[in-house]
Amino acid sequence: MTQDKAAAQGRLLPAEMIELDYARIVETIKSWIADYVGKAGKKGAIVGLSGGLDSAVVAALCARALGKDSVTCVLMPTHVTSKEDISDAREVAKLLGIRTFDVPIDPIVSSFESAIALAGTGRERGPLERGNISARARMTILHDIAARTDSLVVGTGDKSEICIGYFTKYGDGGTDLLPIGDLYKTQVRRLAKELALPPRVYTKPSSPNLWPNQTAEEEFGMSYELVDTFLWAFFEKQLSEARITEAYGIPADSARKIVRMVATSQHKKNPPVTVKISSRSFGSDWRYPTQMGYEGGI
Repeated sequence: MTQDKAAAQGRLLPAEMIELDYARIVETIKSWIADYVGKAGKKGAIVGLSGGLDSAVVAALCARALGKDSVTCVLMPTHVTSKEDISDAREVAKLLGIRTFDVPIDPIVSSFESAIALAGTGRERGPLERGNISARARMTILHDIAARTDSLVVGTGDKSEICIGYFTKYGDGGTDLLPIGDLYKTQVRRLAKELALPPRVYTKPSSPNLWPNQTAEEEFGMSYELVDTFLWAFFEKQLSEARITEAYGIPADSARKIVRMVATSQHKKNPPVTVKISSRSFGSDWRYPTQMGYEGGI
């Protein structure tokens, strides 16, 4: 069965997955952001604002959690960033009353590429490598501003992107906290409605805008409705790959591709691995209890 036929029969985005209490989710995330930033001893949040869905939602949540004066949004366009995305980013910031800074990154990326050149690799960079440089340049800028304003860098990755590894390691994946990291892309779109964001921001095709005409769905060859339905059934319902294809009409080759993306991107989702020498190393053995704050002790 084709994806379109499955969608027509209502087998994608089941109500249990998509019909959530979004007002309650807003309140939960808002309280969590305020608590986390406060206990980290920081003054505010830095958000990279792209003009797309995820960053608009995160900016809105941060503004509600911390107050508009404690949030700074940074626009970091390149030559492939559309005028519409820049305009949408400015409209969102204006709607939320958040201050913005513009940092065009083309000169930074060009300088990096020129300095390293082939660097012993023996081949030129492709669009993917160049896009990863852009993503890491943006994160460097955000962390620099965060350090000078005593703030945290708030990430804009959603659960769909995290699950399948659709992010740049130490680029857009290199943030301090992920407020929407447990919401699938299609759920984030519903959350944007709850936050009264401009419709064209949450209805436009999602794109990292790392090269011309890039869209997420074209890049991995399937819709977010299909991806999210599979991921939800796989992780939340813990159904087998075969059962999911039968229950939701998802093509077997699409299911295999999603599972492969989840598996092969696992290294991007884990912290650096430490060789265990002592009886108690950082990582799975022990983490400092940040939820207790500096005063809480251990």
